[in-house]
Amino acid sequence: MHSTATDLADFADRAAALEQRAIALGAPVQLSLPLLPPTPPASVDHGIELALTFQRVGARDEYLQARELVADLLRPHCEREPLEFANALGVLAAALAEADRPDEAVARLQECRTLLAPQAAPEISTERLTADSDALDGLALYARALLDLGGCLGVLGSPEEAVSAHQQALAAFERCAAASLDFEPNVAVTSSRLADMLLEQPGGAEEALSAADRAVGILTARADFAPYREAVLPDLGYAHWLRTRALTRLDRLDDAVAAGRQAVTFLRVAAVSSVPHAWTLVTALELTSDLLADAQEHAEAQALAVEALEAADRTTEPFLQLLALWLHSRRLLDNSTAIGAWEDTRVVELLSAYSTLVENAPDPWLEELAVQLMHLSEHLVDVPRVADAAGAAALALTPYRRLVAADPGWTPAYCHALSVYTELCLRIGEADQALFVAEHYLAVASSYSETSAMHARAQETLSTCLARVGRQQEAEQAVRACVDLWATLAEADDGDLELRLGLARACNNFANRLLSLDRPEQAAAAATRATALWPADSVGRASALYFVGVSLARLNRHRQAAERFHQAIIVYDDHAPLAPHQETQLSDVLHNLVLSYARLDDHVEAFACARRASAILHRQWQADPTAHHAHLLRALQMLMECGSRSNDLPAAVEAARLRVTALETHPATDPAELALALGDLGGLQLQLDAAEDAVDSFTRSANAVPDDPSMRGMIHCRRALALHRCGRTKDAILLVRHAVDLLAPIEAEIDHPYLLWLAQLHHDLAAYLFADARPMEALGAIGRATALRERLAQADADLHTAPLISDLELTATLLDVLDRPEQARQTQARIKGLTG
Repeated sequence: MHSTATDLADFADRAAALEQRAIALGAPVQLSLPLLPPTPPASVDHGIELALTFQRVGARDEYLQARELVADLLRPHCEREPLEFANALGVLAAALAEADRPDEAVARLQECRTLLAPQAAPEISTERLTADSDALDGLALYARALLDLGGCLGVLGSPEEAVSAHQQALAAFERCAAASLDFEPNVAVTSSRLADMLLEQPGGAEEALSAADRAVGILTARADFAPYREAVLPDLGYAHWLRTRALTRLDRLDDAVAAGRQAVTFLRVAAVSSVPHAWTLVTALELTSDLLADAQEHAEAQALAVEALEAADRTTEPFLQLLALWLHSRRLLDNSTAIGAWEDTRVVELLSAYSTLVENAPDPWLEELAVQLMHLSEHLVDVPRVADAAGAAALALTPYRRLVAADPGWTPAYCHALSVYTELCLRIGEADQALFVAEHYLAVASSYSETSAMHARAQETLSTCLARVGRQQEAEQAVRACVDLWATLAEADDGDLELRLGLARACNNFANRLLSLDRPEQAAAAATRATALWPADSVGRASALYFVGVSLARLNRHRQAAERFHQAIIVYDDHAPLAPHQETQLSDVLHNLVLSYARLDDHVEAFACARRASAILHRQWQADPTAHHAHLLRALQMLMECGSRSNDLPAAVEAARLRVTALETHPATDPAELALALGDLGGLQLQLDAAEDAVDSFTRSANAVPDDPSMRGMIHCRRALALHRCGRTKDAILLVRHAVDLLAPIEAEIDHPYLLWLAQLHHDLAAYLFADARPMEALGAIGRATALRERLAQADADLHTAPLISDLELTATLLDVLDRPEQARQTQARIKGLTG
């Protein structure tokens, strides 16, 4: 077949247009020769030269047009020069595939396969292929066309046809290799590509392993020959990586780990000077690291993850760097979980890495990324590092939000993440942020369904957040609507345990909201309803019993309240060991039981409960001082009071000492609060007759408030008593006089809270002076005390009459000592008038 005149004219026009385009691009070309039949080789060569020119300047469209011209020039002569035409089609197909036009590439490759089919005829023997280079070249071209065809078919989503093309290509290359060992690398590469294809097919792992083994065998033999070693290593590493993948699919973990180590060994060398090989190295490191983590080899898995990060950073490939960062993050998470290492630097590194991943993650990563972040959050809660757990949960919201945007079916998972984040915000005191998220949570749940359990849970969360920011009325309305919705859902399907428990939990929260609004009768009814809904041995029922108890206590039914608290404690004890948040709930029950016992004057039982509550909160405080600081202080204060009432002063002193320690170690402690706590400790030590210890406590108390003279004066009053008890009366006198000087400026302020302490200081000074045999000075001091106390009694007789009588009694005693009987009688008469 020859070109017609029309064909030649068309070829000439196309060549001329391409020449002009090349000139316009600044690439000088030689003008073409006249195209006359038959097509001269010079015309084909000129077309190839044009193509290469366009390739050099990056003009892809013009390059494709030039390659099409070459193929069209050769097509009329395909019967005479089939190999040259087939080669032109192959080059054109490769260019089309690279230009993301695989369907056009497939058409050219199928044409090429048909053209070369005679070259692959089975009757062509190995001997002929060995002797006839043209026959061998034809078979090799046929094999390459099939290999490229398989790749394009894979891109077009025809996996079975792609595998078939690769298998035919492998068979053809094996025939070539039988005739010439030069084709062994082609057999190896084709085996690897076939293995890669098979690994994408269900059930293809066994055949993929066989193909990868073939590639490894050939390439290992060639790598043993020094001249080939450097060139072979990348393909050998890739083949081992394919073996690793196949063995992983076949659940042969130990063999897969060994293959992965081999792949990494060879790819390390290849990746030094090649970005494509760096990609393969990082992916091989990723798979091998994952396998080692599965095998509990966490140290080596972490080391490979670090190596992947370093290898990716040596490139300028953002996606590769992101992939390595994700691997590194997973290993940090696995390693931390396995060995319980959650130190600050590791957690900061984890959260920073995941933050980068969240900002840049491609869509296929989103699900696993979100799950990992929620997993991280759970572990950080258990450590406990609740603030960091909230940070991890917050990061998880972004991938979930993107998943929901693509598929609303992800809404329940997104809502769960919102719920977790809200709860964690509440636990770290971020109530405003929690409310903001809860409102979004309800909006998301409502858009999905307004009559679902998810919507009810969102309402319940919103109620909790509203209550935390002080909007109690709105909180009650939200939880009431939540109870109504749960009740409707439960009635529609009374056999659904989840719905029943949802209603029970909502009733618990409803009772809590009603208590906040001081409606104990309604709260008791809601909590009683909850106790009937919960399983008898559930922690939820313990919470319901607690709310019943609190409600009854508010109604002054303390005996019944104590019974409910006891029932709740039994449930908690049956669930031991408790989770941290359940231990906190138990401590709340014990605290309220203490209050009820105190109202019932059962101080021994109250003390026992207070001691247990304090022990629980002290353990939690040691694990997380910030989260449990306030609760611990409250429990220790209660233990101090109960110890005093039950005459267990050593226990009360120990509680006071722990309270001081908690305040001293807390970064935001108010100095005045610390001073008062040290004063309480000193007071208890005085009751225990540990006067020297009390002096030390009162000294530390005064030092805690160096800039508050009034408070220091009050503290010195108590410190002076401790000095007096130690037999250091003269020191006590000096200290009281100093304290009087500190408080002197407030003497004219009748409403000043420390004025009564100034009166007490004058009284104590009189007592110490009397004890030091200085009655005349004592009489002057008690006179000043009496004058102040009379002023105070005029403002509040109930509060200050008893101290005034004490002042007068000391005055009468001093007058007797000073032999002033008439004044003493007058003073006694005043006392009688005050006492009736």
